[in-house]
Amino acid sequence: MTILRLGNTNSSPSSYARHFLTTASTSDKPEQTPAPTMVIQKGTQGITLSQLDSYKDEFDADIKNRLARLTISRESYSNALENRDVVVQHPPVFSHKLAIDAPITNQKVSGRCWIFAGLNMLRQSMMSEYKLEKLELSQPYLFFYDKLE
Repeated sequence: MTILRLGNTNSSPSSYARHFLTTASTSDKPEQTPAPTMVIQKGTQGITLSQLDSYKDEFDADIKNRLARLTISRESYSNALENRDVVVQHPPVFSHKLAIDAPITNQKVSGRCWIFAGLNMLRQSMMSEYKLEKLELSQPYLFFYDKLE
């Protein structure tokens, strides 16, 4: 399937999408041919430049779209999509604090958070019961036997 894209033209300021579109080429060097007037994909009609401009104008006409674009361009997606009402209703206040402050075990990117969480709770109880300052339980041991089953 051959896709021919718009060249890098600056014919009108409203067609900002043209800046990112280049002519498809098999080499690293851009072709020096004039830019086509439409995006052409084999087997389809394509989209004209006037259609792109009208889509942009229609999008920009709605204040909500402009606000959303501004927000997404300045914030991460997770921050921009956070439901503020839920955050206000559920403040990060904890009702229980563990008495023993043992060093935190870090799972890094192992994907075994369920093992780490369970063993941390068990470790807290064992440290309290046996009056230990340090205790480390083996996460790889449990992971191995979990996969063995």
